[in-house]
Amino acid sequence: MNSKLLVTSHGGCATTTFMMFIKQYVTTNCHVDSDGLKHTMPTNPAIRKFNPTKILYIYGDLDMSIRSLFNRKVNNKTYAIYNYLKINEILYTRFLTPTALKDFKLYINKVVQTKTEPIGLLKHASAWKNVPNIMFIHYTQIPFSETIDEFLGVPVGTCAQFKIIERTSVKSSFETSEYLAIVKRFDTKLKTIAAN
Repeated sequence: MNSKLLVTSHGGCATTTFMMFIKQYVTTNCHVDSDGLKHTMPTNPAIRKFNPTKILYIYGDLDMSIRSLFNRKVNNKTYAIYNYLKINEILYTRFLTPTALKDFKLYINKVVQTKTEPIGLLKHASAWKNVPNIMFIHYTQIPFSETIDEFLGVPVGTCAQFKIIERTSVKSSFETSEYLAIVKRFDTKLKTIAAN
C-alpha cells in the first residue's frame, strides 16, 4: 500500500461502495468523506496534503445519479445541496439552501427552464478532466475494465471482484419527457468528457 488513490465523483454513482471495496488494496481518501475529498474540486488545497499517486473519477448515468442525490438527506438537506456547495466551493452554513435544490420537483423545473444542470455535475467532471494521473470510469464498467487494475496498481482480477449492486431508481411522476431528454444530452456531454 505505498500508493495513494484519490477517488472522486460527481456523486450518486456508487463511489462509497467502490471505496469500501478498494481500500483493502490501496490507501484512499475517506469513504464517508470526513476529509472532504470525495466530491471536491481539483483546486482544493487538501488534495496536495493527501498527495495522491493516482486519481479515479467515477461517473454514472446522470438521471439516476441526480435522483440518488435528491433521495438522500442529512440534517434535512439533500445530498444535491452538499454536492452543489462542494462543486462551487462555497462554505457550508446551515441556512444556505439554493431554491432549485430544495426538492426534486423544483430542480426539474429549473433544468427545463434554463437547459442547465444546477448542481454542477458536468462542471465537476470537466474540472477534473485534465488533471494528471487520472482515470475516468463509469461505475458499471469497474468489474469489466481491462485497464483499471493496472492503473490502480493492484493484482489483475482485483476489480473484477467488485460487485455492482443493482440500483433501484424509480422515476417520479414529475420527471417529464422534456426533462429526461435534457438530462440525456447532459449524459452525452459527460461521456464526451470521460472519453477524451
